[in-house]
Amino acid sequence: MPPPSNQSIEQTTNPATGKESKGKTLAQEAAEPTAKNTFRLRMPAKGQASPFALAIFVLIGVSAWIETNALFSELWAVAPVLPESWNLASYLVVIIQIGNIAPLAYSYLPKPPLWIAMLIVLLSSGFSMFLACGIWDLTAEVFGAQHSVGLLVSALLASMSDCLSNLVFWPYAGGFGSHPSYLAALATGESLSSAASAAVVAVQKAIGFTPTVYFAVIGCIVIICTGAFLLLHFYYKKNVVNESELDDSSVTSSPSTDMVTEERALFTKESKRFIAPFLLIGWLSFVQNALTPTFLPFAARAYPAGYLLAQNVLFACRPVASMGAAWALGAHYRNNWIVKSAEIGSVVLWNLGVFITLYLSYAPPQDLPLAGQSAGTAFFTIITVIGGATIAFTKSATMLRLKPYNKEGVLKHAGICMQFGSVIDMSAQRLPPDALIQRRVKIDEKHAELESYAKDLKKATITTSWFENKSKYDFTDNEKRNDTFIAEELRCANLELLLRRRHRIKLLYENEARKYEEELRAQGLAIQRDHV
Repeated sequence: MPPPSNQSIEQTTNPATGKESKGKTLAQEAAEPTAKNTFRLRMPAKGQASPFALAIFVLIGVSAWIETNALFSELWAVAPVLPESWNLASYLVVIIQIGNIAPLAYSYLPKPPLWIAMLIVLLSSGFSMFLACGIWDLTAEVFGAQHSVGLLVSALLASMSDCLSNLVFWPYAGGFGSHPSYLAALATGESLSSAASAAVVAVQKAIGFTPTVYFAVIGCIVIICTGAFLLLHFYYKKNVVNESELDDSSVTSSPSTDMVTEERALFTKESKRFIAPFLLIGWLSFVQNALTPTFLPFAARAYPAGYLLAQNVLFACRPVASMGAAWALGAHYRNNWIVKSAEIGSVVLWNLGVFITLYLSYAPPQDLPLAGQSAGTAFFTIITVIGGATIAFTKSATMLRLKPYNKEGVLKHAGICMQFGSVIDMSAQRLPPDALIQRRVKIDEKHAELESYAKDLKKATITTSWFENKSKYDFTDNEKRNDTFIAEELRCANLELLLRRRHRIKLLYENEARKYEEELRAQGLAIQRDHV
């Protein structure tokens, strides 16, 4: 047997024994012209990313939030037949917030290996969809009312898995290899999760299958993603060449899974230098998961066709923006003025988009420029697409900047900040423009009712005075006494009743007005109150 060539053999020295160990690395094996064509991933050359691994990370990213997106995408089919009707969306929002107990428990309890945590997240995500497939229409009486406990229990399990994904997927991708494209591929997959569920809904509407089949399809997608993850992980975990095991020192498990980390706590002096990106990630998550979904439908009232058009365009633009961040930074994390300008410009653009969205939400639709016109629809679509794409770019670029510090647990801390930004989205759910408008209408109605009672009070006073004057001239003594008594009784009864009612209505009006002012102050809006 001829001796192996120097190009295919790796010479290493064992410090303990002083002997040399021989073994082929994956990169050297893949470079051999006679390498066996087996069904395995091939380690790319140094400084390059594996296309197959990138595709798998995209699938893993899709599985991160596809379950939660699938639940909201299917409301059109399940809400009309469930007890909560369209209030089911509010219940789902609460359930998703309860799901944040999973990241909290994971942060403070003993942790399994990272790949085990990822496998648990993926399997529980798939199980939640298959569970919904079987019990989504199950109802039961809770607190005296019928509720769809089957769907809500499935949503709780799905939300716990999705919330936990932020804490395990990013560190795994960050430690997978030196190339930044793996993180960008994960971000791309997360951007595609809503598009994936929307695509299944489109097929459902075209074919006409039931929600049971819909949830089964989503569950199968997650299972496919789980299988892809196992293939990716165990390829790096176990490598066999010519049916003989290599030395573990040459190729071991994925660097992200079994690496010895020097993880630091989130609130330490060493972590202080990351405070700016952590705050940026938290604010970005709040904008992406709370402000934009809540206010964008109201912003589109003057441009009805713009909302759907913008969402469809964003399905394609978000993944492109995520991969664009990896291309801009490159394998060596470029830090020149062009890249810095792109990062700063993207942050400015999506924050400007937030301001424009809020303005369009609160301004009367008839007063907005180009309302109801095709030019206005184009303007709204461009603003929305630029805002959504720059959010995806900033998220991917920020996580890529933090990747070199993954051994310190920085990516996990960024995931915590990301999840914290999602937690506070319930505050935004209470501030949609229509809710404040309805509150203002109720206050105006109470004000009008108060004025009506004031008029009745004045009318009652005039009426009793008329009775008193009439009794002085037109009636006999007995009639005068009776009419005077009737007039006095009428005046006292009316005055007392109307005064009580006026006082009660005034208190209600003032309480409503005070609550309304507090909500306006919270948004920094001008306060205009009518005094009674």
